[in-house]
Amino acid sequence: MNFTSSHKFNRQPLSVVDDIPVFSIDDIYVDNYRRIAVDHLNAMNPESDNPFIENELWVELEQSTRDLIEEYVPAGACVLDVGVGLGRVMGPLGQYRCFGIDITMEYLRLARERSIEVAFARVEDMPYQDSMFDAVVSSDVLEHVTEFDLSVKQILRVLKPGGHLIIRVPYREDLKVYLQEGLPYEFIHLRNFDENSIQLYFEKIHRCKLLQTRLVASYWQGETRLRYRMTPPDVPLRALLNEGKLTAIGLDKEGERILRSLISVPEIEMVAWINRIKADNPTLFKAVQGLLIFEIEMNVVLRKQP
Repeated sequence: MNFTSSHKFNRQPLSVVDDIPVFSIDDIYVDNYRRIAVDHLNAMNPESDNPFIENELWVELEQSTRDLIEEYVPAGACVLDVGVGLGRVMGPLGQYRCFGIDITMEYLRLARERSIEVAFARVEDMPYQDSMFDAVVSSDVLEHVTEFDLSVKQILRVLKPGGHLIIRVPYREDLKVYLQEGLPYEFIHLRNFDENSIQLYFEKIHRCKLLQTRLVASYWQGETRLRYRMTPPDVPLRALLNEGKLTAIGLDKEGERILRSLISVPEIEMVAWINRIKADNPTLFKAVQGLLIFEIEMNVVLRKQP
């Protein structure tokens, strides 16, 4: 089959598997995500669709992205889902013509059942024609890619001028967990995001217009998600104040008051309290979680400038 004759692709695929065109080679990166996908699908059961994330949270995150797609992208638009996975984000949105790329055949076969036209390709190997899509969506993908700049360039290449890019990424995530020895997978999360880094990158480098950021799902994962960071119990400042060493070198009363306030509640106490109310008083936890805990992900809406 001549795939370029359809005017969708900019080149012939390397191969075709189950009528799915393949544009990326099989390497350690692809193999890593194949193992993740197989483990995911094998663990699915009637009570849980994903062993890596709580079902309720997964649904909330996906719906938050769908809400923005429907807000910014008109019905009838041609939309690409980069990292389509199971097709859960775009599958319910029947008002669009949907395409999707991913690097696991297991996911692509299931996404295709949701009426999404799929291809096997890494983001860096984007196979579509220039300016083909009215909108591009990418959820939980950009934190994984090894060539970030190239991936973004390829995404913007296939987006029409004036079209919308809607992404969802982790928000202010603590990356040290991915440095632990013995993790079952490689290339899990490789970078972090916040509002300012996203705006600077896309506006200054790629000349897109940031239209909106929307945080979603305050989610407790320990002290690194606290909006207000306290001190550990063994902070050197505590010993210096208690021993009068800072006063001896000229610390005034105002400075001592400020510094003692800074170390007044060890972070371990705050973490223990939040853990306790989460288990014993869910109503209180729900009332304060948004005040004390950062949201876990961030949706971003950008427009490619004409």
